[in-house]
Amino acid sequence: MRNLGVSVALDFQVGNIVKDVVKDYNEGRLFVPLSILDARQITPQILVNPKSQEELNRVMLARRDLEDIFRNNFDNSLDYLNALPNNGVKVFCADGLAYYTATVAATRNSNVFLSDEDRKISKLEIFRMDRAVIRLTREGKSLTPFMYHLLNNTYVSGYKGAYKAA
Repeated sequence: MRNLGVSVALDFQVGNIVKDVVKDYNEGRLFVPLSILDARQITPQILVNPKSQEELNRVMLARRDLEDIFRNNFDNSLDYLNALPNNGVKVFCADGLAYYTATVAATRNSNVFLSDEDRKISKLEIFRMDRAVIRLTREGKSLTPFMYHLLNNTYVSGYKGAYKAA
């Protein structure tokens, strides 16, 4: 169970890195692994402000590298969450993973890492994710289909398996 928990922690970390690349850079921090920057031959400046199509392509490959790390841990993260008792701890952990999953997915169709204004998942979507997690947990259902829906779609509204339309 400990190894599965480490996967959740890694997914939380990658989600947070993806969410805050621009903000962190503007505040003088960088959490993107240097191995990714080196492999893609990009500087922190290029990472947040590519000047050419070639630089943009390398930034998108770096973003994909981060998503690959996220995806490589995702099944273990889901196994961990699904193994937790159906209580508030599970909801708390699942809400965090849902948020970061939606954040990672939202960057997929972006030309650059999201700015402070663009990186936000709307309050309505967060509310819907929370409702879905609570319902699935209360009903003792697996979180896996819902989380994969988030990872592959970038929105919650189309997922009818976890909550009823208002």
